[in-house]
Amino acid sequence: MILQRSSHGISIGSLGGNSVDRTTTVRGLIAQGNTIVDSDNGLRIKAIIGLKGLVSDVKFIDNHLSNVRYGVVVHSDYSKSKGGYTGAATSQAQITGVTVSGLTGTATNLFDILVNRNAVSAWNFSGIQVKAATKGKVSGAPNSIGM
Repeated sequence: MILQRSSHGISIGSLGGNSVDRTTTVRGLIAQGNTIVDSDNGLRIKAIIGLKGLVSDVKFIDNHLSNVRYGVVVHSDYSKSKGGYTGAATSQAQITGVTVSGLTGTATNLFDILVNRNAVSAWNFSGIQVKAATKGKVSGAPNSIGM
């Protein structure tokens, strides 16, 4: 178990490059039994605009949030030059086989998801019991998350 305080949460990225290779791939990651406290993000995947990459078979299991701004964050619109999100999900990074299971705790916004719908598939979100002030935003996510 890892306790993270005042951090970016459990984060993959900024991910992206000119091709899909070992430097632009995260595969088979399991983040289980962690507690994220007083953080901007709980669980995050961030891909860079216009670039390629692969996030595959990633599992976030039985993690707990406490006083987190955004519970689950997935963005395909990060700009390194601007140091932030652009609002245009143009990353070509494939984000597939993402599982979020047994997420509990508190957050201001449950979701902050803006992804390239042509580059995402096979997400499975289940057992999410986060008390959040708002559901937040979800755009481009696969139907398999049940939102």
